[in-house]
Amino acid sequence: MEKCIWLSLMEPLFRPLSWRRRLTLLSLAWSEPGELLELLKLKVDAEALEWTQDFAQDWLQEQQRFGFVFWPEHPKYPPVSFNMETPPAFVYQTGLVDWTSCPRLAVVGSREPHTTSLRWMESELTDYLNAKHVIVISGGARGVDQLAQSLALRAGRPVVVVLPSGLSQLYPRELESWRQNLLDSGGTLLSAYPAHHRMRKHHFRDRNSLIAALAEKVLVVQAARKSGSKLTGQIALHQGVWVGAIPFHPSDIHGQGNIDLICEGANLVHDSRDLYR
Repeated sequence: MEKCIWLSLMEPLFRPLSWRRRLTLLSLAWSEPGELLELLKLKVDAEALEWTQDFAQDWLQEQQRFGFVFWPEHPKYPPVSFNMETPPAFVYQTGLVDWTSCPRLAVVGSREPHTTSLRWMESELTDYLNAKHVIVISGGARGVDQLAQSLALRAGRPVVVVLPSGLSQLYPRELESWRQNLLDSGGTLLSAYPAHHRMRKHHFRDRNSLIAALAEKVLVVQAARKSGSKLTGQIALHQGVWVGAIPFHPSDIHGQGNIDLICEGANLVHDSRDLYR
């Protein structure tokens, strides 16, 4: 594990290389760093190399105070993350998830959805969750995301909430009240950022990419034309993931993202039966 952390700490030196190329250099980097640096025509002080190795061990212990730390070589690292062009160097989780136990459905949508959207979820998504054992993946935001979490927990389904921040800096903060229920469901809070990392606006695109990569199906309940929910659907379509979107009237600006996704190839979802495709 420490060699992965050490390589991550030296990330600026390896930035010109692809992530998979970096992985092939792991053994050489850890056992013979001098030889590796000579190979890459890099000059780094030997004392600095030793310091980063010691720091890696301390860093790992600090991260494990808040949960589990998985890296691409670890058997618990979500394998579906390799669908991403640049998978996270580390994944941090508060709980353990059996990713192969059942299908994975991501549910995304507006923070301020229409009442009709919420009613649709209460009726149709509830029917689907009661009949189908799935892992529900959410971005944790208020509105559609948190209602999907609530419905999944009510149906006894595991819930995975993907964060735009570290595990000790939950965003939004009210997710703290969900922590134990998520663990009890067999789910987890999940992040691609170290524990003390605060939310930043540019983290949301990476968070959305991770949601799309983790899911086997993505349901977009309600999305504006310029929204993270629409972006998640587009990323999923690009990755070849099944995407469903509820139709809206073209004049409703709060659902134009759904119409765009349907035009781009998403499946039109009327009711729970369409989620079985």
